[in-house]
Amino acid sequence: MDESKTITTILIDDHKMFRQGIQLLLEREGIGIVGHAANGHEGLSLVEQLRPNLALLDVDLPLLNGIELASRLRKECPWTGLIMLTAYRNHDYVVRALRAGAIGYVWKGADFSELVIAINAVSQGQAFISPAVSNGILSSYLKNETGLLTKMDVLTPRQRQVLQLITEGRSNKEIAALLSLSVKCVEKHRSDLMKRLDLHNTAELVMYAVESGIARAASIYCAASVAGALDLVNETE
Repeated sequence: MDESKTITTILIDDHKMFRQGIQLLLEREGIGIVGHAANGHEGLSLVEQLRPNLALLDVDLPLLNGIELASRLRKECPWTGLIMLTAYRNHDYVVRALRAGAIGYVWKGADFSELVIAINAVSQGQAFISPAVSNGILSSYLKNETGLLTKMDVLTPRQRQVLQLITEGRSNKEIAALLSLSVKCVEKHRSDLMKRLDLHNTAELVMYAVESGIARAASIYCAASVAGALDLVNETE
């Protein structure tokens, strides 16, 4: 389709085969794919470097999840339109994505044509949400943004980022290196998280992160085996 030929897009998803498949399908529609990224940090750097018209983001991304990434991109790369391309359909994810800066939300279980429609809409400054997600969510959000608070709103962006890295099994030293913070600063963030959320150990933090959508569900399966070891490691740092 002619209107899509000048659209440049970056795919940010941690599944390589999925990215490759989407690229083949989009290129048949005349939509140019200028780059791939497998985690949130790579995605942020790539968008800053290549300045595409659009970025397609998964919610589940290592290091920096898609919703936090969208929030960063909205502030640092406002020229790029953001479309969440995800398997999640519940209200909480959609609200958080819209509030972070996405103006498109496409369910991975939808027909491919919905993604093409979303790309053309967002490239023209229009919003698009897959009908399977909910036709009423966008209007509800626009009418009552301040009333649609989610569990994660009690945390700062930095606390959410630290929480995600904790659920990925990172030690305090690793988190400090990744975020360019001191270990003491990370320890304070961890302590503040537990106080604010009324939690008492790493396993509870992981459970909370998964239930709130900041970490992938797979994290919960390793919580029991990893959390205790992490608490011991952090105590010796």
